[in-house]
This record gives sequence, structure tokens and C-alpha cells, in this order.
Amino acid sequence: MSFIAPDNWLEIYDETISKTFKLIELEYIDNIDKGILRSWLNNFKTKEEKYFATIILNSLVYRNENAILSIFENIIHMKLPKIMNSLGLNINSIQELELMLKTPKAISSLNFCISTVEGVDKNIGKSGEVLNRLLKSKELIYKTINFNIPGAKNKPKKINTIIFIDDIVGTGSQFIKFYKKYKNKIEWFDNIIYLPLVAYQEGIEKIKKFNDSIIIEAMELLDKKDTFFYNDNEKFDKLNTITDLEDFYNELINKNNLNVNSTEYDLNTLYFFKISSPNNNLPLVYYSNESWNKLFLRF
Repeated sequence: MSFIAPDNWLEIYDETISKTFKLIELEYIDNIDKGILRSWLNNFKTKEEKYFATIILNSLVYRNENAILSIFENIIHMKLPKIMNSLGLNINSIQELELMLKTPKAISSLNFCISTVEGVDKNIGKSGEVLNRLLKSKELIYKTINFNIPGAKNKPKKINTIIFIDDIVGTGSQFIKFYKKYKNKIEWFDNIIYLPLVAYQEGIEKIKKFNDSIIIEAMELLDKKDTFFYNDNEKFDKLNTITDLEDFYNELINKNNLNVNSTEYDLNTLYFFKISSPNNNLPLVYYSNESWNKLFLRF
């Protein structure tokens, strides 16, 4: 059986495009404009392809700048105090913690430093630093609390806890690769805490299996049900199975000569941030060449 567009595909298409345009107008989607969306939609020629494009757009999860800041603030309010108290690093109040994070003496007051996952190779590890810059620009954390693991020569005095912040944990491979490369420096610290905004359960389990002393907490947890090619009963809609959907996707990749190779990070997700397009996502959304227009930047 091949992938089929329903009789009302054009109605679905028009409604989806109208909704997405509105999200752009309202700046809920705040890193693309209508022109970029139109260019990406022009990649899809047949009614089946256009229907497939609506499936992608309706499956997108997007976190704009306000959402990112809100998630981080929830981590500070809900996750971090519990972790610190469990380690005997008592936080008297959330207000005190927030205030100390924003002061020049934050690192000495809190007895922990904040770092990002970077410096593994040229393809990964940039989004954590972008997140870090955003948080500093919004004065949610003060610059002196930052500690750069790749460039570090010595452990900061009297600091026994390091907290890594990141946008998302997918398969967990990226953090493990980072840890192995900088193991000697990371293990200067007695307590290693990893606080991504979002994490897949599979990735958390993989990191814990690698080193169960790492404390990992995310504000939002995802699992295989949140991937694009997942359905409980293998039926995507009334006309198509998940296999039909996946086969059509691969045909679209081949037809357009998109050099999209599977990697260890692939989860076939559609979860995007203003600050990043994680490499766990469907490449069809961020890939570009001479004949294919991207929707989101990959950075």
C-alpha cells in the first residue's frame, strides 16, 4: 500500500498553513517568517507531498524565547533546590537562590558552577552555549558563575558541584561523548548535575547506565510516543499506516537527492527551540541544498 492523501487534503492543507501563519504573526514561532515557511512549502509538489507537509507542521513542537525562559525558571524553582538539598547543599529559599544566581559573587555564595556541553566536535555542542548566553542576557544567571570545561586549566577553589545546562537530551550519546573527552576535568567535582530543559527517557537511561552518579533532571520528559513515526496500532490515519508514512518520507528524500544519512543522534522528532534545531529531528525540516529549502536553521 502506498501513501494516500485524503479527499479533503486541500482543506487540511489550507487550515494548517493558516494556523502556522498565525503562530508566526503572534511570534509564538519567533525565528522564521512567512517567507521562509512559503519557501519550505514550495518543496512539496504533489497532493501527497503537500499532505505530508501538513503532517509535519501539525506535529511540530516549538519553544520560543519566552517558553525557554519559563522552563529554565521552573527548573530553578522546582528541580534545583531539591537536588541541592539532597546533596546537603541547603538552599534556604527559592528567592535566595534566584538572588544569588544573579549576583557577581554567585559562584562563591552558591558553591557550584554552571557549564555547557561543548567542544566535542564541530557538529555538536553549540546549543548549550547559546542557551547560556540567552540566560545571561536576560540576567537569570550572572556571568561569573560560568565555568568552561574545555578551556579550564584548574578546578575553581572551594567548588565541588558542577551543573551542566542544555536544551535537550535525545539519545544521550552527545553528553556521553562530551564526558569521555573531558572526564578528568569533569571529575574534579564531587557532584555532577545535568539539567536539560527537555529529555527523552531513552537518553536519560543511557547516561545513567554510563555513569549512575550523574544526577539528571529535566522539566519535560519525552519518550518514543513523541517521535514522528510512532503509533500504538501502526495506523497513522484512516488511509495510511506508519510504514506507509515512513516509506513515503524515504521516497521524498531520495527523489530530491537529499544527502540525509542516519546518525547515532537520530530520533525522528520534531521538537524545536528558538535557539536551536536539535540533531534528533527529521532532517527534512532543517536540511537544505540547491533544490531544497529549509524551514529551520540547524545550529
